[in-house]
Amino acid sequence: MSRFPLILFLSLFIPVLFQGCSTFYNVSLVKIEVIQPSEIILPSEYRKLAVRYNNTNIAFNQELINYNVLGKAVSDTSNLDSVASRIYYEYFLAALRDQDFLDTIIELRAADYSETSIKDTLSFSHASEIDTSDYDSYVGVVNSYVLSQYLKMYPTATKNKTSEKILDTEFGLYTAAELKAIADSTGADFLLSLDHFYTRNEIDTNEIFAERYYIATELAEVNALWNIYDLNKNLFHYHYLHKNPITWEGECILPEKALKVVPPRRDAVLNSADISGTEFAHMLIPHWMEVERMYYKSGHVDLKQTNELIKDGQWLEAAKHWKKNISNPNKRIAAKCMFNMALVCEMQNDIEAAIDWVVQSYHVFKEKDEMHAYNCKSYLNILAARKLDFKILDKQMQLVEQQ
Repeated sequence: MSRFPLILFLSLFIPVLFQGCSTFYNVSLVKIEVIQPSEIILPSEYRKLAVRYNNTNIAFNQELINYNVLGKAVSDTSNLDSVASRIYYEYFLAALRDQDFLDTIIELRAADYSETSIKDTLSFSHASEIDTSDYDSYVGVVNSYVLSQYLKMYPTATKNKTSEKILDTEFGLYTAAELKAIADSTGADFLLSLDHFYTRNEIDTNEIFAERYYIATELAEVNALWNIYDLNKNLFHYHYLHKNPITWEGECILPEKALKVVPPRRDAVLNSADISGTEFAHMLIPHWMEVERMYYKSGHVDLKQTNELIKDGQWLEAAKHWKKNISNPNKRIAAKCMFNMALVCEMQNDIEAAIDWVVQSYHVFKEKDEMHAYNCKSYLNILAARKLDFKILDKQMQLVEQQ
């Protein structure tokens, strides 16, 4: 997954305003890609994935069609959740494939529950009576019971159904035979199944009394229930409810104008679906993420040419000029060059060297220059977080390499 992280250059010039002497306001911003560890740690033996769109809430569902607009309940008659669920799933799958972390990703044929109802015969007694010494069975029964309770809270549509799907006491929406067939036909280690999806949407306003205007806020929240099956052990291993609220805000003079300053509901719901699908993929695997970093510009004769080098993406060439000036008699030039060297080191994933350069840059003026001290401390916080990320990444990658 190694690659040079620079992908886009964005220039932002801030003129020197304070007595013409503090050149620490002359900065530019650059966007780079950094690798992030996953939030959810999958077992190291999970290298081959089977994934299925298995959404049981695909049909128009009167139980989950209401949303709130300025204090009033409104019903959705377009079955927008069905469209959003497909977008969420497709963006999830695309992001998973884009990172090239898993050895194999096999997409199974999507299930169609548009004419199939879910029949739940499970009760807590199934979980309480199971032999806990059989751990795999016990985990499967508990997870199936949790799934049944979730489907009672957020039931699927019941009208116009021509068939039934009975929840299995140990494997939820699958059976032992079905999971074995998936394992045999795909050779996958685990199955990710998107088993239920709905969105929550509301628009409201808050009055800002002092300023005499209103803040309109729109919420679009994805609720995606994923179940994870270990195909090597034929085990209902885990379930995860991915809830991701996304908000938009706008200002209006009158509350009745709120709908004009936030996105239309359809746009908000579908946009939240694609953002959330990508986010969940990133929660499962190490991934590249675009971030913004700052570096110093300079009008010094020997450093002006670094501006053109940076525009061309020649950071290592620019670094040669900065390194030559880390002992410049002009302390401001020296401090700026040290700081910029830190960014080059971070781009090369040498976090320790980056931290060292920032510390050296800070100590040139310490707290005598507030702006520079602030820039150094902010960057040190970022680098400290990245150092921790690398420790987590090392563990994740070591687990993979051991397979």
